[in-house]
Amino acid sequence: MIPGIYELLDYTINTVNAQNLPIIWSYQNAPRMDKAYVMIDYTDNDIPNFEVESSYIDLDGFRKMGSWRRATVSLQFYCGPNSDRIASQVAMMLAGNLSVDKQVELDVAIGNRLMLQRMPALLNNSQFEDRAIYQFDFYYTDIYKDNVGFIAEVIIDGEYTGAATGSVTCHEDIWIPYPEHHEDGEK
Repeated sequence: MIPGIYELLDYTINTVNAQNLPIIWSYQNAPRMDKAYVMIDYTDNDIPNFEVESSYIDLDGFRKMGSWRRATVSLQFYCGPNSDRIASQVAMMLAGNLSVDKQVELDVAIGNRLMLQRMPALLNNSQFEDRAIYQFDFYYTDIYKDNVGFIAEVIIDGEYTGAATGSVTCHEDIWIPYPEHHEDGEK
């Protein structure tokens, strides 16, 4: 699951705007719930072509590597005859100030608004139910903790030869002084 999408949608739709719309994932093997609800689906197979940013190596030998990603999110609104109106309201809600503040907090962003359309869904051979679809680009940061480890010891061996000094041999062992790890409360 892409990070932040469910938190952003639930916060914007249900917490800030009190719509009380359950948000469910599209690939669930469960009985259909009563209307009204929103179904979410996404594709995130378009990886941008750019460099990965990395941070310093922490005391445990890990370095955070991260880059942004893009997903195309599709929301299907099953809200009876109000599906189109509610989808349109949610599209506006996601551009509101509190939603944008939440996007900053979650390190995500809504990008291009791709489609808002009323598309009735076929129930059986002769019946349709009202459905609206809203699609948008969703940008998020993907982070990986890379275990780069540590260099514990460096050994330098060498011999210097010169007319004035003759031959001098050098051997150095350099140990890296790592901080000691203590459990909480220990000294």
